[in-house]
Amino acid sequence: MNEKINISRLLSSEIGYSEKLKIDKNIHESDIDAKVTGDVKVTNIQVDEVLAEFNIKISQILVCDRCLNEFEQKEDTNFSEVYSKNLEDDYQIINNEIEIIKPVYDEIVSKLPIKVLCNENCPGIKK
Repeated sequence: MNEKINISRLLSSEIGYSEKLKIDKNIHESDIDAKVTGDVKVTNIQVDEVLAEFNIKISQILVCDRCLNEFEQKEDTNFSEVYSKNLEDDYQIINNEIEIIKPVYDEIVSKLPIKVLCNENCPGIKK
């Protein structure tokens, strides 16, 4: 899971300058199988710090905890993250690059329900 983008031009621009980038990525991790599309607007907010505003569509395959059938769940979501050169921050600028898929993955994981159901009235496994 790695999608780095170079933000050298952005960092050398005036405060408030932004660029919009497209996202079209499949994420396949042990607990996630998702297609992510949309965009991220990256803005220079202060020296060595940028704001990434994500506007994405997530389509993922989940397995119902009751009937064990796979189903597709689609969701539109918006969120933002701050990246900095401070090594103690969650999202860092390293070599003038930022990793844009890690916060998307974190967003997907944070939205997973504790109990996954294909629908509220799922009858469970049929005998």
